[in-house]
Formats: sequence, C-alpha cells, structure tokens
Amino acid sequence: MSIYEINDICEYNREKAEAFIQKILKISYKEWFEELSSNYVPRVIQVSEIPQFSNFYIGTVEVVSLLRRLGDYGPTFNKIGNDLLGRGRNKIAYLKYGENHAKLAEQLGLVKTEKDGRVIKVFLSEVGKIFDGLDGEEKTEYLNKVILLMPIIYNITFSRQKIVIKEELMKYLSTSTAIRRGSNVKALMKRVVETYEGLVEVEKYVNLRG
Repeated sequence: MSIYEINDICEYNREKAEAFIQKILKISYKEWFEELSSNYVPRVIQVSEIPQFSNFYIGTVEVVSLLRRLGDYGPTFNKIGNDLLGRGRNKIAYLKYGENHAKLAEQLGLVKTEKDGRVIKVFLSEVGKIFDGLDGEEKTEYLNKVILLMPIIYNITFSRQKIVIKEELMKYLSTSTAIRRGSNVKALMKRVVETYEGLVEVEKYVNLRG
C-alpha cells in the first residue's frame, strides 16, 4: 500500500507537512507516479471519498485562501458556502456548496474537519497553511500530484484495467448519484491523463467516455 494516506496528511504536524510538500515539489511526475504504482494495493472506497464539486479551483485554492482570510477560526460548511457564493442563495445551497468544496480540499490534504455538536467546522491543515504560501505553479504541481492519492482516482489510475467510470461508481452509489459524481471523477481523471501524458500510459487504463 502507498505510504501516503490523505487522512494522515490532513493531520501532519508542521515538520511533517513541510517535509511532505518539499518532497512533492522536488520529485518528478514520472518518479511520483512510479512510486505510487509500484506500491499499488486497491483502496477500500468510502462513499464520502467520492468527490462532488462545481469548480476544482474554488474547492482547492479558493477554500484555502478563504480560511486564511477568515483567520482559520473553523467556519461551518454554511459559512464557507455563503462566502464563496455570495448573496441570493438559500441556506441549503450554501450548505451543500460549502460542504462539497470543503470536502474536496480535505480529500487533497489541505483542510481538516472537526465535529462540534451538530455542525462540522473546517480548519486549515498544516499542509494547507504551507500550500497557501506557494506560488501558482507550485500549487498546481501539488494538486496534480496529490490528486493521485484520492482513493477513487488512485484505484482507477493504477488498476491497469479498462474502467467505465459510471459502472465503477455504481459499485458504491445509486445510479443517479453515480451519474452526478461521475462528471467530477471524469474531470479529475482527464486532469491526470493530461498531466502524466507522455510519462506513462494512463489513458489506456481508463474509458473517460463511460
């Protein structure tokens, strides 16, 4: 199994976070891919780990920036959604938008969540704090590498099997939910294919039309 687990990354202390980001930015794409591939063991997929979001940039760079601007006090999903969307939406829209994009950031090691009574609060992880200070190219490189650690992306990428994404998601989700989240998984896999094209034969493992 890969030595990197997203849940662990979210809880890294400052020293471990600095070492992890230093490695991510130093290692080549080819070396990173081969390291993960050589240690491949299929992940057990939890429904909550299958991403659903409207905008990848908002769910990563903007969520991290927002938490920093707010003072990292632990805003709720509703507050995050409100600040990201602006006025004119209903409470449910704010809640779901904030939840979906905060969870995407969490799945990439940038934030951590804590339950406080009936609400969940969102905080920057130590990795997220360092990520916020990186330049644009470094942020992109971090995301393009850590995306491979997301369990569903990890399994699809390294299984070396032809996979129809909707059918794969239907192992865990209802048909309607699989269709909704399928567009997000396809978008992430297309990002993987574009990033690693020419380095490894990613595309033959995945049917992105499914």
